[in-house]
Amino acid sequence: MLIERTQESIYYRRETGGNIGGRPKTNDDKESLVLRLRIEGCSFRSIRKQAGLALSTIRRIIVEHKMLTRRLAD
Repeated sequence: MLIERTQESIYYRRETGGNIGGRPKTNDDKESLVLRLRIEGCSFRSIRKQAGLALSTIRRIIVEHKMLTRRLAD
């Protein structure tokens, strides 16, 4: 019964545009900064100092961008 109520709550929040929770997204300005610095040849640790993001976040941004560009190329 608890699982059913939780699922109903999630469905209702999605339908009404409510907050479902989870981690906040990195803003677009920082993502574009990370991509620009990487294109310029900066290392991950250098990007970390300049952007103030964790290495795992920087890696995720770069990998997602690569995957997106590959999909668009196909």
